[in-house]
Amino acid sequence: MHYTYYHCTKSKDPHCREKTIEAKELDRQIDAYLARIHISERFKSWAIKYLHELHAREMASRNEVLQSQQKSYKDCLRRLDGLLKLKTSPDNEGGALISDEEYGRSRMELLKTKARLEEALGDTGNRVQRWLELSEQTFEFASTARERFEKGDAKVKKEILVAIGSNLTLRDKRLIIEAKKPFFIIETSLADGTSETESIEPETTGTTQGQKASLGALCPRGLGDLNDVRTWQRKMQRIAALVYTHFRREFGEMNTRVVSNN
Repeated sequence: MHYTYYHCTKSKDPHCREKTIEAKELDRQIDAYLARIHISERFKSWAIKYLHELHAREMASRNEVLQSQQKSYKDCLRRLDGLLKLKTSPDNEGGALISDEEYGRSRMELLKTKARLEEALGDTGNRVQRWLELSEQTFEFASTARERFEKGDAKVKKEILVAIGSNLTLRDKRLIIEAKKPFFIIETSLADGTSETESIEPETTGTTQGQKASLGALCPRGLGDLNDVRTWQRKMQRIAALVYTHFRREFGEMNTRVVSNN
């Protein structure tokens, strides 16, 4: 029988005394972590649908920002043009209106503002779209990673580990995973004791208000199940919003700085 073991390469600590760990045990610990962030296809579908709702609202807000940036950009161009006209005016002979030093300083500041605004105008839409894409990828990963890890070869398993987080350590044969923020959000949000499997089957989620009332009268448990669905949907919406907000903050700060510096 063949056994595979992993051990420390001692690249960071030549004196590391961490013991070897069998590959199967390491895989078991990784699977245990993936189980903590695993979501079903139904959860993923709900999350992505809600992400698109958040994204639509964000795009409406970004359009207002974009209009403000365009206005600021046009104003910057007018100020540059006015500065040049002032400098080259016949009345500015000998620097009577504006000195060479004042002109150079003002022109440099306006050119810096112009460059920042051009960057913002060219990147605002791309940044917002990136928030949505990364959020969708996070939930896609959470729904498929466990199965992919179980069936994948060494290359696939390594890719999954890299996607989870960069700081993976072994202490007393116990794997410690410092997960990236989106997966940490999912893990901690799912760990409140509410099991997705406790809710009802997907087709019941389309029940109308009238049908809900009938179900409640005929079968109290049915009404309880519907409440479970609503509870789980609220949880899904909260997790989706937290993940989206994470990427919004990570990729949205530059545009905020650009607008505030105008």
